[in-house]
Amino acid sequence: MTTRRVYPLLLLITALIALLAPLHGADEILFSKIGIEKGLSQLSVMTIYQDELGNMWFGTREGLNIYNGNRMKVLQPDSRAKHTLSGNLIKNIDGDDMGNVYIHTQNGIDLYELRSGFISQIIKIQVNAMIYEENHLWYALQNRVYKYNPDGAPLLVAEVGEEEQITALLPTSNGRLYIGTVASGIYRADRKANIAQILDHCGRISHLYEDSRKNIWVSSWDEGLYRIGTDGKITNFRKNKDNPAKGLSSDFVRVVCEDNEGDLWIGTRQGLDKLDRKNNSFHTMTRSCTTTEVSATSQSGHCIKTNKAISGLAPTSVGSTISIPDQTLSPLTT
Repeated sequence: MTTRRVYPLLLLITALIALLAPLHGADEILFSKIGIEKGLSQLSVMTIYQDELGNMWFGTREGLNIYNGNRMKVLQPDSRAKHTLSGNLIKNIDGDDMGNVYIHTQNGIDLYELRSGFISQIIKIQVNAMIYEENHLWYALQNRVYKYNPDGAPLLVAEVGEEEQITALLPTSNGRLYIGTVASGIYRADRKANIAQILDHCGRISHLYEDSRKNIWVSSWDEGLYRIGTDGKITNFRKNKDNPAKGLSSDFVRVVCEDNEGDLWIGTRQGLDKLDRKNNSFHTMTRSCTTTEVSATSQSGHCIKTNKAISGLAPTSVGSTISIPDQTLSPLTT
């Protein structure tokens, strides 16, 4: 997951959207809110993660928040402590499902051990991007991609153009590595480190995602959403003013996530979109005053798939909340 810009006068809202709502119908979405009043350290939520215990992690511009379903634990840098967060700005959170959570701050990468609560800084320089996939921690430093090696020097995996700045990483299930950049689209590296450039005309890449069908989804700031099929065919999804059901709500796309039904949830600058893959149509979440249907409106930012739900993140002019669907999310452990 990559760094996401927070726009002036806009705050972030996080919405956990239920995949199933048996008491209210499949198309209705219920939310209960979590905000500062429940302990969230700050309104600008930059990233979301769920660990193997079920705890939800929220990275903000003012620290790390860990929510167990009942209470919020806030972690912030403490100059008096030896083992503390390396920075207040939490850009990304990921983990290995074996008790280790990796935290990307403005000053490097920290390791949080779930069993002990011990925090250590394992990368002590600023990095561009971070992801844990395929049993390795990957990170980008300017135009280079490394695998973290806890026993020694990091392994250089790939290097793109000298002037490039990497924004997103995606190691895929077939052994390839996709690399998103600020101004030169996507690079793809194979197991032998052969690198090919694709979508070279595309502007800043904000997110890369592999779905259950092995398609690669590329989110961009200016050119909407790209799908790279397993056959190499590239399809571009853009805003369609004449027929909104056939297009995105905005060409500024931040993130994509797949739900258990195979549909895609897309965070854009104008809202949270859903791509129904059965009929190949788009639906944009809109604000509703009813109790059974609400939405993430304004500028959507981030999505993850949890055990029971999809979560989306969106800036709004109203305020910042984290919303968890009633009925469907399993109780989180303490």
